[in-house]
Amino acid sequence: MFWLNLLLLAAGAFSLTLNTLSVMGKPLAETWRIALFSGLLTVLAYLAMRSRLIFKHSNESAAKMPKSVALTSMFLVGAAVVGLSLFLLLNHRLGWQNEVVMVFTGVLTFLYFIPITLRKDGKRLRDIYWLKHFVVGANWSLATVAFPSGIYDLPHVLGLFLQVFFLIAALSLSFDLRDAALDTAEHHRSFYISEGETKLKALVLFLLSCCAVVLVIVNPNLHTTIIRLLLLVLSAFIILRAKPNDASSKFNVVLESIILLYGLAAWA
Repeated sequence: MFWLNLLLLAAGAFSLTLNTLSVMGKPLAETWRIALFSGLLTVLAYLAMRSRLIFKHSNESAAKMPKSVALTSMFLVGAAVVGLSLFLLLNHRLGWQNEVVMVFTGVLTFLYFIPITLRKDGKRLRDIYWLKHFVVGANWSLATVAFPSGIYDLPHVLGLFLQVFFLIAALSLSFDLRDAALDTAEHHRSFYISEGETKLKALVLFLLSCCAVVLVIVNPNLHTTIIRLLLLVLSAFIILRAKPNDASSKFNVVLESIILLYGLAAWA
């Protein structure tokens, strides 16, 4: 399930990045490598976080992934990221604006699972229950919209930036339901544990509604808008019916597939 989960996240980042470049009018032949780069960076970030090799609170359980597998996977993906980044830079596919966004995204990702103070069991962004899901949403928007578009072209795709932010924050928030038992065992203060199921689902509905409003306002293509609205409704339906400690496949497969389909909807 872990590798399927990782593949879906990478595919989601790939499709959203391609969608961003498509909105900017860039041809597929020139952009698929940038989309692949975003997908690989997503894989590397989640591998670093899930492996718990770089940092782990003392109350957190060890990762299920064997250390050798985690190190090998991170090395191979990291090597691919470095190689592809050099190719993109040498072929002038990325400018300094893209690099600035990439560095900022990397720092934000680092602070998500590494303590700001670097003390043992220090505070991480992911430990701030009311903030962590918005950080995840911002990271995805930066990686799949701001990074490929660059700083100067970001206003052109600002509507897509906000859509991705609201969608990812809502889906990330729902994962507190999946992890209810684990968070309790590890004494992790999640939004669900702190505020309860009713408030969590109300916030999810609000974020999905915000995504829908932005989508209707900025998307000129009727077919894409309809498909994405249906995906938002489906997401809301699944999350409203979800219960704490539900089967992980409901979140890891069904909800994460929404991200991939949201990006692919532009080619419907």
